[in-house]
Amino acid sequence: MNCPAAFDIGISNGDAVCGGEYFSTPRRASAQETMESLLRRCSDLPEGLPLAVTGVGSSALPDEVLGHPLLRIPEFEAVGLGGQLAAQGEFADNCLVVSAGSGIALVHASGETYTHCGGTGAGGGALFALGRLLLEADSPRQLAEWAGAGDAGAFNLCIGDVFGGPLGNLPAEFTAVNFGKLIASELPADGTRLLDGAVREDVAAALTVMIAEVAAVLASAVAHALGVSRLVVIGNLVRNAVWVQSLSRIAESFQLQLFIPEKPGSAVARGALASAQKGG
Repeated sequence: MNCPAAFDIGISNGDAVCGGEYFSTPRRASAQETMESLLRRCSDLPEGLPLAVTGVGSSALPDEVLGHPLLRIPEFEAVGLGGQLAAQGEFADNCLVVSAGSGIALVHASGETYTHCGGTGAGGGALFALGRLLLEADSPRQLAEWAGAGDAGAFNLCIGDVFGGPLGNLPAEFTAVNFGKLIASELPADGTRLLDGAVREDVAAALTVMIAEVAAVLASAVAHALGVSRLVVIGNLVRNAVWVQSLSRIAESFQLQLFIPEKPGSAVARGALASAQKGG
């Protein structure tokens, strides 16, 4: 099928691939307005050609946008195929694709079969919402920058803090209790909050590590249940280096191999485009 472009309309972001180019924008408006904004950035698209759409926001789109009919691609197929295309080669033959956006979706990609294996709401959306609530962060990028300059250990109790060293095969630096160092803290007598005197970068780091660990433990457990040893991690949350480091550390402790593509935010849109071009 002659389908020149694809759009992944999520809760927090819109992503598009068109003519070999990749565009991304934070979603500040309706699904249709987000898609129209991305579509206007795609140059030289012949009128009337169908466009592939996927993502949770695509269900709110009409049948046609700016003169282009829409071909709807099931999201989990786009995730699985997009992860395979990003990884390529032997790594993509049998893998668990971790789609890290506003939420986390896990899709087992085996050949041309794509199976949704669960997920969690503790993803990029929850991370940014907590960052706004506690730190008044302006954007996910700002929160990621703060996290990169912070120390999650200022708040987290680690295995080494509790046991004095490693516990079995668990390294001493692994988290025992997220924000555990606040448990014994006394509430300020003057009515201020516990976090009022905290370093914002440390709070950002601790939040990011907590959200990453939820995804990492869940993905690792699902991979082992499936007998899969490879994780392909895609989505806009992968732009957060601290999140990636935390996820990688836990996944590797489960003897899992990770692949993270160069442009992780484009993977689902690329999967939708490939699906449309081979017949949907």
